[in-house]
Amino acid sequence: MNNRLVDFLVRFQNRRTPKSSSAGNFDLTILSSKVVLKLLNKLSLLKLLKFKVIREDAKDSCLSFSRNLISKLELISTPSRPVYKSHIELLNDAKLKKGGAFYILSNSEFGLLSSLEALERKVGGKLILLVHVC
Repeated sequence: MNNRLVDFLVRFQNRRTPKSSSAGNFDLTILSSKVVLKLLNKLSLLKLLKFKVIREDAKDSCLSFSRNLISKLELISTPSRPVYKSHIELLNDAKLKKGGAFYILSNSEFGLLSSLEALERKVGGKLILLVHVC
């Protein structure tokens, strides 16, 4: 599972459009993964990107992105080093206080959440990604 997420992050960072045209269109072929698609759906709900699945099979998926407001995605937790934060730790996190970035975290009760949603619900969880917004 984590290998597919890392593969997606590398492909996304290498294929995204330059900052000057961050709203540009591009296609991306990734290894098929339900976790990656759930993550993309979450980012789509937050209106940071718009994508559609062009083709999907057991091996890989082809996605078309028509909007991308994400400047950088950083993987936080790995299988050998999971990182957990409570909602109090999220409140005091320096990266979030600077602005322009937020976490995507996994919670056993609510699934994938943004750090803003986690703070509203007063829950913590396992940090998956740090998302930097243009």
